[in-house]
Amino acid sequence: MILLMHNINKPDSTEAMMNNLDLLQKLAVLSIDEIEKTLSENSSDLPIQKLVGEEKAEQLIQAAQAPKARGIKDPIVVLPGIMGSLLFSVRGVTTMLWINPLLFVNGQASYLKVDDEEKTNPMVECVAFSLEKLTYLKLVLELRREFTVYEFPYDWRLPIENNADVLHNSIERWASAHPRQKFTLVVHSMGGLVSRSYLGRYPEDAERRINRLITLGTPHLGATNAIDNLYHGNQMVAMVDRINQQNEMSQVVLSMPSVYQLLPAPPSLLPEKVEPANWDLYDAKTWGIP
Repeated sequence: MILLMHNINKPDSTEAMMNNLDLLQKLAVLSIDEIEKTLSENSSDLPIQKLVGEEKAEQLIQAAQAPKARGIKDPIVVLPGIMGSLLFSVRGVTTMLWINPLLFVNGQASYLKVDDEEKTNPMVECVAFSLEKLTYLKLVLELRREFTVYEFPYDWRLPIENNADVLHNSIERWASAHPRQKFTLVVHSMGGLVSRSYLGRYPEDAERRINRLITLGTPHLGATNAIDNLYHGNQMVAMVDRINQQNEMSQVVLSMPSVYQLLPAPPSLLPEKVEPANWDLYDAKTWGIP
């Protein structure tokens, strides 16, 4: 995602962005095992250099070729951040929803909308099926040297507590293969909020199942850029709207409950207890929602 954001700053980068998204989509359908095998063989079948450059591609190849620990490995669960899980529609309109350049070209970003009852567009039935590889591939490959790694992609549009419930069910299922071991959660950004919600909602099960929680860039007290993203949109929103104005990506973002859960914590929870604005961040009407 960071590489893609960097590209759209260039005036002539829309075509390059679309090419990168197309490569990402091809990468998305491969499992980590398949990617690791291709990289370890240094095969030209996977044009990873086009996405990340020669230096980072070499790092990925080295991570794939590195020897792995033998014997019983401790289990680790990797949770990505917002937009870090790939979303696919399995019913109705069967297609990849995120990230899918053709969807944006056709002005169909509304498939990603969430309604007032936290239901997605009736034309689609969305499932999260994989981590976004460009951002998390190196982390997962390196962790696989020493640990048994489970990926936990989730529908990052939905309320955090919904995904916490799914995480609980997944850990309980995985635990059957590791009855005497505890899991370590390695989480990025919103993934940390999902994990904390899981720990709070299922304290007894978490006590039995979880060894530790390692957070990377998690906005524990909220993210100030969430305000800017809601009010003005961000570079990804601008890029999608530029491809086709029918996308109305800002309205799509406004429909996602999870985005509001990234707003900064109320001042009463902060050390200095200072109001950051002269308007109510937590009033839906502030954001143009009736």
